[in-house]
Amino acid sequence: MRRAALRSVRLAATTSAARGVRAGARQAAAVTLLPQNAWAPVRSAAFSSISTDHVEVEDDEDLAQVVLEPLPARSGFADQKELDDFNFSEKLRQNLEAAGITHLFPVQAQSFDVMMQGSDIVGRSKTGSGKTLAFGLPIVETLLTEKRPPKDPRALILLPTRELAIQVAEEIKRIASPLRIVNVVGGVSYVTQENHLRRGADILVGTPGRIQDLVNKGSLSLDHVQISVLDEADMMLKFGFQEAVESILGCVPGDRQCVMWSATFPKWVNTMAKKFTRDAVSIDLVGDEETHVPATVAHKAIHAPLRSRIQVLENVLRHQARGGQTLIFTETKQEADEIANALTGQSVRALHGDLSQGMRSSTMDGFRNGSIKTLVCTDIAARGLDIANVELVVQYRLPHDKESFVHRAGRTGRAGRSGTNVVFFDRQDAGDVRDFEKRYKFNFKHAAPPLIEHVLDGAVHDAAKRLDDVPSESVALFNAAAQRMLDERGVDALSSALALLCGFDNEHLSAYSMLTGRSKTQTVEVSGAAHARELQELLSAFDSQLSRRDIHSVDDKFVFDIPHHSVERLREHLVANGADHITISPVIELSRVLVNNQNGSPKDGNSFGDRRNGRFGDRRGDGNGSRGRRGNNDRSRSFDSSFSRGRDRDNNRDGHRGGGNGGRRGSSSVFGRFSEPGRSSRSNQRGNSSGGFRDSW
Repeated sequence: MRRAALRSVRLAATTSAARGVRAGARQAAAVTLLPQNAWAPVRSAAFSSISTDHVEVEDDEDLAQVVLEPLPARSGFADQKELDDFNFSEKLRQNLEAAGITHLFPVQAQSFDVMMQGSDIVGRSKTGSGKTLAFGLPIVETLLTEKRPPKDPRALILLPTRELAIQVAEEIKRIASPLRIVNVVGGVSYVTQENHLRRGADILVGTPGRIQDLVNKGSLSLDHVQISVLDEADMMLKFGFQEAVESILGCVPGDRQCVMWSATFPKWVNTMAKKFTRDAVSIDLVGDEETHVPATVAHKAIHAPLRSRIQVLENVLRHQARGGQTLIFTETKQEADEIANALTGQSVRALHGDLSQGMRSSTMDGFRNGSIKTLVCTDIAARGLDIANVELVVQYRLPHDKESFVHRAGRTGRAGRSGTNVVFFDRQDAGDVRDFEKRYKFNFKHAAPPLIEHVLDGAVHDAAKRLDDVPSESVALFNAAAQRMLDERGVDALSSALALLCGFDNEHLSAYSMLTGRSKTQTVEVSGAAHARELQELLSAFDSQLSRRDIHSVDDKFVFDIPHHSVERLREHLVANGADHITISPVIELSRVLVNNQNGSPKDGNSFGDRRNGRFGDRRGDGNGSRGRRGNNDRSRSFDSSFSRGRDRDNNRDGHRGGGNGGRRGSSSVFGRFSEPGRSSRSNQRGNSSGGFRDSW
């Protein structure tokens, strides 16, 4: 009978003694390892000589409470350890050095010895922290030491998407010579994969659907599997892969080792993990008090109503054109296509499950080599992808679940690099923004949509780089025509060419308010010695429509909206009225998120309702805004779950959501109307939903 007790250990150093005790480790009553932060050389250390530090756990205790204590917070990855601190086999050491790997990240160091003892693992680590090699290293070390191995796979790695399976297989190949790595995913010929399996496979990497098919056809035997790995386990068990995973794991030997890794482990995943693991050791490098996203990621929130969101997105991409690559997340395949098609004049592609395997592969190849700068994708499509040069993540719509937020944001800032995570929100999303801050213990900066001059600067810089790439032979062909146009039109000829090259041929650039999202509106701040009464009198004289309620105090300054074309005229007004000590400038960023409680209407007194349970609990409307809904969801609200299960998707979803026009709960603005997003409710279903960025944005 399977033992349900779970163990928790303190672990910071790794030893690799007892490589041959995989079966014996399962009989141990407790795991015995070095105390935390004892990074001593291990070549002379014996397993039996290490002091005991363990906790016994009752059968019914939740796995979420049985975790390794996280390492102390440090900047970047300064706590990497050199290879000399580990007793690797000579062949693995040669492979690591050939791959240019000289240090291990903490997650890799902490998991190595636990796996080498044969223990099952349920692990949680921040995105971008090196989880692939955390299970890849001990698998390779174990298989390299075996003599006369069988042709059938000895290690099985399951992943939720084809792209992630390809990425993991390539990463392990770098350190696995001469082991045979076979990748089996959907969308590829069965014949080709069956031929690879007949030639022999040591490590099998793939998606559940294709592996299950091959087993059912008799083309794949899992009788010799010693180690099974579920990577991105929360996604594996959440999006309909549970049945296939259970079927596959039912075909492997009962005494095999099972390892599960993810960046998030909600309680329901812990419950499922108990079905697949025995006496599991839990490794947690996140901890309850830490953010799940690397500290190198800056978080910015932009108020962008759906009616103008695509234009704001274009401006964001143009502004950061000097930097690296961008991932844009949305929740549906249809919207991913629509966004990619709308972003004219930019190197953009969509990535989702309705694309053919060939199209997805070419898209990923282009994104990895940099020829494609921006990828618009669904959550499942991009889960776990590791692209080093992703400097910006844009969450076009906020995700429905908190785990997706972590995985989205974690596509940047990987392995100690800096990155920026931008979320677009509308008035009804304000409470969700605050929920994310509370859950993951960070603060969004409220960023203004890029200023027109900054957008132009980025676009022209990008155009100049493209001009530099034109071959001199091609340039010579147009010299005569160019000179003729300059003579006839002067600088207007070059200006028109730049507008066309930058994608501004059919549109007029607009400023957008950071407080309401209105177009042709600029949010400005006042600096200099000014009192509220003095400022209000000056502004009323300038525009009688500007009232005291339109002026807001934040970060020790006054902030308000005016028409974009009136900014210079306001400066002149202040000087003419002897207020030249007051300066007006566009707001770039605020320390906290402010939200207009009036849906952009200066006279509308409605405010946010009461939010009882937050984004991820039940919602009940209190007041006149309550409403419920059950029924079918159309395609625009369906998840992209087709990456390893084919294209079947169930768009029917029962749900109940209510909202209310309840009373407003406190305002952070001394003048009213604006407040920090907090405990507010939505009366409608949410259909609206620093590397690379210049310091000015």
